[in-house]
Amino acid sequence: LTIGNFDDDPDLEAIGGSNSYPRIIDLTTGALEAQLGIQTGEPPKVGNVWGDSGLEIIAVTAEYDAEIVIYQHDLTMDPLISTYPYNEVYRLSGDDVPHTARANTLVYDIDEDGLNELVVVSESGTYTVYDTPGVTAYPQPRGDRQLYSEYNRGIAEYVDPPTPVRPGLTELTPMHGA
Repeated sequence: LTIGNFDDDPDLEAIGGSNSYPRIIDLTTGALEAQLGIQTGEPPKVGNVWGDSGLEIIAVTAEYDAEIVIYQHDLTMDPLISTYPYNEVYRLSGDDVPHTARANTLVYDIDEDGLNELVVVSESGTYTVYDTPGVTAYPQPRGDRQLYSEYNRGIAEYVDPPTPVRPGLTELTPMHGA
């Protein structure tokens, strides 16, 4: 499950579905916003790979000859009229994609050039890195955690680490010399 705000409205969405056509559900209303047009092995992940500062959906097909498909929310479409407000904006296939790639993707500025890279992992553990025009957000997503944070939301944006509960001190000097 991937959770985030993919369409710039005030509500969070969730993308779910393994070995199926992923569905995007509005978490506030429970309404189906879209169903992606490809079958994926795992829920898609989300990050800025298109270069417009927005978030794109990164889906990897469940087939042996995997394809990576990038979807972007179409802000010009009225989601109340269309059930497919996400457009395919890019597709990688053939020799450009490891045959057994999975949706274990990572969007991160690995080479510190200010632009995100898309990292795709295959079933055999092979990593393939793609340069993207997506500008790196600041602060950068936390790449030291699986799915970018302890919350495992699967969206490439910075999330503060959970902080431990600290005791509240009401008096700086303890009473009775303690």
